Order: sequence, then C-alpha cells, then structure tokens
Amino acid sequence: MMTPGDVHVWTFPLMQGSRQIRELTLCLDPSERSRSERFYFDHLKRRFIVRHAFLRHILARYLSLSAPDLQFDQNAYGKPRLSTRCNHADLRFNLSSSGEWGVLACMYGQDLGIDIEEQRLMVERDQLVGDFFSAQEIIQWEKLSDYDKDNAFFIGWTRKEAYIKALGLGLSLDLKSFSVSFDENEDHLLSGDNDKWRLVPFLTAPNYRACVACPQQAKTLSFFHIPELGSNDMFKNVQPLNKVVFLDR
Repeated sequence: MMTPGDVHVWTFPLMQGSRQIRELTLCLDPSERSRSERFYFDHLKRRFIVRHAFLRHILARYLSLSAPDLQFDQNAYGKPRLSTRCNHADLRFNLSSSGEWGVLACMYGQDLGIDIEEQRLMVERDQLVGDFFSAQEIIQWEKLSDYDKDNAFFIGWTRKEAYIKALGLGLSLDLKSFSVSFDENEDHLLSGDNDKWRLVPFLTAPNYRACVACPQQAKTLSFFHIPELGSNDMFKNVQPLNKVVFLDR
C-alpha cells in the first residue's frame, strides 16, 4: 500500500518469454501496438511491449482500474503522464529502461524522476563530461582516478537524468545549470534546488546504475521487483526489497 509521501520504485527484466509477450500485448492500446510494430529488431519490439505493459499493470493497481482502461497524455515538454480522465488519485510516475532492465517510480501528488543506465565502455565519456557536466562537476571529475571515473560517470549521469525527468522540462533545461555529486553517499544536489530534491542511487543488477529523484518531502522509499510478467496474477511473485525511511525531513 502506498500513502501520500511514499515513493515506490519497481524493477523488472525486459526479456520475457513468448507467452508473456502475447499476454502483455493485450493490455496495450492501438497506438502502443502500432508503435511496437515499427521496430525492425524483434528484441526491441519485445522490450517496448514489456515496458509499456508493466507500466499499465502497476499504475492500474494503484488506481483500482484495469490496465487497458488507463489513458495517457503528456505535458508541454513531452513528459508522459496519466490523463485526468482516469487519474482520480493524482498518481505521478516516471519510467526508464536500459539494456535488459526497466524501472518505474510512483508517488501521489508530486512529480519525480528515475533513470537507469547499463554500464559499458564509453569511448566518448570525457567528451560527454565536457559537453554536459557543470564546471563544479568537472572540478570533481578531474580529481578522480581513471579507475574511479568509470563508475563516477554513470553515477553522475543517472542523477542528472533523474533530476531533469523529475522537473519535466525535457531538453529545455541546460544540463550544465545544476551540479550533482559523484559520491554515492550524497543524495542532494550540489547546486540548484538542493533543498527540494533527493537523488537516491540504487542498483538493479551487476553493471547497471540507477537513480530516483524524489521531493525532499518524501517520507519513505520502497523497492519492489517482479521477476516475470504475465496477465494472470502478475503480482504473485513480487519481491519486496529494501525500504528507506527519510529521517531528516
């Protein structure tokens, strides 16, 4: 059960069997099914179906609706949201995926953001830091060893992405206009609205980095994992993971 002030984060694998894919496709609307057919590669089509079906089933559970009945629109900057026609509880969400994993964050009444990235060799890593990281972040970056930079890049990148997704301003927000920390134990912005947001890193699997950006007023942060999806009692195998209680609110 989620109450106001709680944040729920769901993690799930994107690779599902053919039976699950067929079942999950049933809850998509015509627009989503049409979009799924545009993928040239089958594995990308499957990931799209799982990602959007998972989103529908989880959100429908909070709203006591059926997954196909949900309707979506977007804000002026393209951030997806539930239509007011079905969102009587003012449920907010954000979705992200990378490689074989998807993550979803939910909260009542307040916006939030989430990002996940598969850690991989980034030949353009230093160029991305120069192009998108703030001066304050670059000072941190230059103090790191080459070994530490591999982790630090994805810690910083997922934090920046989660934050801009929480704000819902899309590419209109300059990534250099705020600063985050590369320290995993630091959960606040170093500059910008540092008294309004928490940036909480978490791990879903080896070689993946993720972060959720939630309002400072959040009371708790709970994590859940669904190992396999399907339309027949898809929540049967839900695995509650850890729960964080914010004591410095």
